Amino acid sequence: MQCEKCHIRSATVHLRDDTYGRDSVLNLCLSCATKALGQDLAGGEVAQLIGELIAKTSPAGASGHGPAAPTLMADPTCLCPQCGLTAAEFAHLGRLGCPTCYQTFAKDIEALLQGTHGRTEHQGGRPHAETAPEPARSTEREVLQVELEQAVAEEAFERAAQLRDALRRLS
Repeated sequence: MQCEKCHIRSATVHLRDDTYGRDSVLNLCLSCATKALGQDLAGGEVAQLIGELIAKTSPAGASGHGPAAPTLMADPTCLCPQCGLTAAEFAHLGRLGCPTCYQTFAKDIEALLQGTHGRTEHQGGRPHAETAPEPARSTEREVLQVELEQAVAEEAFERAAQLRDALRRLS
């Protein structure tokens, strides 16, 4: 969903207004919402609040069974040099903006994986190596049929008899 003010960036902030008994929602990007509210929504305090909220609402953090989600980003003001995504926006959106974000927010991603899965390296099964599929019987039959016709046309009757027998074995 696009920002209803600038129509450029994705709307990540949804302001609800129910004054005069009329419920309305204004969908804004982080930049436009910051200007509209006069508050720095991408600052460290918001990132801390989001982290605390995640820790309270995540099953691991709320139940006490397992590690809670990290409450603070390594550096909430960290900025991706390619797409401009901040660490606070990453914490809010829960997704990255470009391939460079993986290097920029490596510490945050590692902390997130550690908090969610209890480890940062893959521990599990590996996909089996794909075996080459056997040729379909119909394809093999078609190839043998063409070779048989060629052998008959060339009057190579011994070869034609072998191909005929091979076709019968496929049936």
